[in-house]
Amino acid sequence: MRPSQCFSMNFLCLLFLLIGTANAFAQNSRYEIVGDTLTFNMNIEDPRHEFTGSLEWYDVKNIADSLFEHPEIRTLQVSGPGGHMEAAREISNKVLEFQLNTVASGLCASACARIFLAGKNRTLETNAKLGFHRSWIDPESEKKYYERMRPTKGWNDEFEYLAWTYDTLVKNVAIDIRYMQSRGVTMEFILKRLETESYEMWKPTRQELLTHGVISQK
Repeated sequence: MRPSQCFSMNFLCLLFLLIGTANAFAQNSRYEIVGDTLTFNMNIEDPRHEFTGSLEWYDVKNIADSLFEHPEIRTLQVSGPGGHMEAAREISNKVLEFQLNTVASGLCASACARIFLAGKNRTLETNAKLGFHRSWIDPESEKKYYERMRPTKGWNDEFEYLAWTYDTLVKNVAIDIRYMQSRGVTMEFILKRLETESYEMWKPTRQELLTHGVISQK
């Protein structure tokens, strides 16, 4: 084989290797845009942030930026175990504002399911599942929040904080009920979600999701 042929073969091998590496990297991105679809997978790390395996506040800005920079996006594909509920509310508002369709892949639970419900048309990929439960709080996080915000909020003790927390929780439950109703979900389904323990996960069948207005089609 002539030296020029060896060089050509080596160049082609290197080119294919680079393409394969680039494709693998793209498939392992937390945010990926292909055509008119933005895929958001909470299970994948964003190297710019500490990885928790769940929805975080920084996701709000990153998704909003993607929508503004890519007006061709018509669908948000979501997957993940849930996480920061306030972040989910903000992302849901963006989905509503841009009138996006949503697609769930893998397990889309808790805060992820809330984002999914914002879709104009809502569908599940093959073998995808939605998960629902009532809201919960993390004791350690709440303790840190109490200690940090006590001077600002004027709480005299943990009991005053408890009263504030209860009031906030009830208000958020009412907000979530109205939100799910506005998305066409039946009250029967909403009550089932609220009856599910905070640390459990209800995964309705596709027929249940279709019957109660959660998905647009099987």
